[in-house]
Formats: sequence, C-alpha cells, structure tokens
Amino acid sequence: MKNKKFAFKGISYQTEIKISVITGIIIICLFPLFFMIIRNFEKYFVGGVLAFAAITMGVSFLILRLIMKMIPNKEWEVDILNERLAIRHGKSNWEIPLKEVRIIKATGQTNFRYLTFVTDRETVKIRVGHGGFTPFSTEKDVEEIDRLFKTLMPYIKQHFNKKKVDAKMEDRKFPHFGEYIVKTEPIHYTVIDKMSPKMMMIGFIIILFIFIVLIGSAVEAYIKYKSLGKILWQDLSFAFALPYLLGAFLVYGVWVYLLTRKKKF
Repeated sequence: MKNKKFAFKGISYQTEIKISVITGIIIICLFPLFFMIIRNFEKYFVGGVLAFAAITMGVSFLILRLIMKMIPNKEWEVDILNERLAIRHGKSNWEIPLKEVRIIKATGQTNFRYLTFVTDRETVKIRVGHGGFTPFSTEKDVEEIDRLFKTLMPYIKQHFNKKKVDAKMEDRKFPHFGEYIVKTEPIHYTVIDKMSPKMMMIGFIIILFIFIVLIGSAVEAYIKYKSLGKILWQDLSFAFALPYLLGAFLVYGVWVYLLTRKKKF
C-alpha cells in the first residue's frame, strides 16, 4: 500500500454528542415559546404537531449552524504509512497498525460520512458532512474521506469480510457503505442489521412523533398548571395521541420481530 496523506474538516464522535446535548437543551428551553406560537392550532391536533415539528427542526438547524461556527478545531489528518494509520485531530493522536484493526465502519448518507476504526485498545470515530443537520465540513471534505477509504479498500478486501445488509439500503448511500469485520472474527447480525429501509423509516417516524407529543404535553401541562393551578388530562391537546402512538410502536416492534427473526444472510 502506497504512503499517502489525507486532510479534511470534521468533528469527533465526542464533539457530536456535546453538540446534540447543547442543541437539545436549548430547544427544550425554547419549547414554552414554541407552544405559545402554535396555540392557535390546539383545536387541530395534526396541525399543531406539524407546526411544532417544523418550528423545532428549523430552530435546531439554525442552532447547529451557530454552534459549528464556534468550534475552533475541525481539522483531521490521516497518514497511511507502511500499513499503519497515523491520525491527528486537535490534541489527539493515534498510531494504529492496520493489522490491529478489528472493525471498520463506513456509514452515513450521500452528504455525510461516519468513519470508524475499532481495535482491541481504542476506537476512533470521524464525522464529516455538509448536510442540513451535519454541517461539519464541505463537499470536498466528504470527497477526501472517500478517497481515504478507496485507498484502504485493497487491504480491506484482502483482510476483512463485509456485513451483508439490505441491498436497497446500500444503493441509497455510497459504494463502500457498510461494516467490515476482520476475517479472524465471526460476524454477528443484530435486528437493525436485518431491517429494511422501509422498516427503519417507519420506526423513525413513530419515535419522532412520540418524542414531539411527550415534549409538547410536558410543556402544555406546565403552562396550564402555572395558569390554572391544576392539570386535566382531557385538556392537553397533545397527550390524547400518546396511547395510540405507543400502541403503534408496540405493533411495529412485533412486526419487525416477526419479519427479521428468521432472516439469515
């Protein structure tokens, strides 16, 4: 394998978690304001939920953009030297012989990449993207990390097996999307590995609506308790849908289990 150097902008997994927590806290603090804005929709549950979701997503998008501008160091450097990875990011440095790598994960979508290297001693997680909710870098940075993976592919094909997942899902992502396990290790498949893109999308939508209803109900209950001194379940415009959503999630879980339990690769 030829020695090569790659440089791109992105963030670490730890930074991504911190950004998510900060964004979530800010959004929750702003929920009372959001609720006051959409109170005119309280007679129409669907309209209220859609307005609540749209406002939340729009503000989250803006907050992410502002936070990313305040992150001082987004530079990553990866050197391939004699079948060894030298990775630098901020004050962190990793020296990883490729023979020690047990798992390599290349996941994401067309506009962002999550690249992970796992050894017995440590895990390095790189996040690069230029999407609305992954404003970590630019399109050129995504192309650079793709070139890095392309350079590694001859070694990966020789020493790793790729997990088999739904082919339709891979077609919607990028050519080397997937999880690669070193050939000396067995491959284990989880329920998520066996799920189709349609199953994942349905599950995401149900969970998203449950989250919106829970937060909306909590904010509405707080506002009404402060103004009336009591809370009546039947007066909460969001909460009445929660049992139906939980029931839908239960049915969804059973459906996924029945379709995936016997699926083999």
